[in-house]
Amino acid sequence: MKKMKGVLTACLLFFLLLINASYCYIMTFDNMPSGWDSYDHPPEWRYEEYGLTLSYNAWWNGYGGGHLFMQGYAGNDYLIFDTPKYLKQFEINGLPTPGYQDSRHTFGPMNIAAFDNNNNEVWSGTADLTNYTDWNTWLTVSVETDNVSKLIFYAPWGTANPWNPMYDLPPSDGGLPVPAGSYVYWPSVDNMNVEDSNTQVPEPGTMLLLGSLATGLFGFGGLKKRFLK
Repeated sequence: MKKMKGVLTACLLFFLLLINASYCYIMTFDNMPSGWDSYDHPPEWRYEEYGLTLSYNAWWNGYGGGHLFMQGYAGNDYLIFDTPKYLKQFEINGLPTPGYQDSRHTFGPMNIAAFDNNNNEVWSGTADLTNYTDWNTWLTVSVETDNVSKLIFYAPWGTANPWNPMYDLPPSDGGLPVPAGSYVYWPSVDNMNVEDSNTQVPEPGTMLLLGSLATGLFGFGGLKKRFLK
């Protein structure tokens, strides 16, 4: 009887750990996306490994470790998740690649916002990248928000307003001068820590299985006491 009780207890603990831990993972962007071509890809492209759709200028780069960088400083960039996520945090740096230099570089704040599947804003924040221009120093952005379906990185170029409205500008700045109050940089994003949304609540089938295990565990204990009387 003790052996059976021990087995049931182990099974119950295993399923509890599985529910709480199996859906959490980090998007490291280490691997080159299948079919990736920085010179010939559509207005939106796919990162199948993580179930992501990305804007044209949200590029992948392997130099200095796999990561994404937002090339479209004249237009907003975005990431769309195939399924809603609980977004915990991610890291961001002001450079597109290690040691990158550009005479136009001026670093400053980047406004970021998260939206649910109905395009309602569920989180927003500002990452001040003024002092994050060394590849060995990354800013951790804490989000801790559920039901995130889309993440927008608002372009630092073209307006001094907090939220840049120039969503549909072409990929290139066309050599235009940088407007006053703007910043010019191409930030990198890495190590995105996510969970599938609503994993804190087990499915009905899982609940039934856990209930059966618990019933068996305590039921055997009750039978044992009854027979020993």
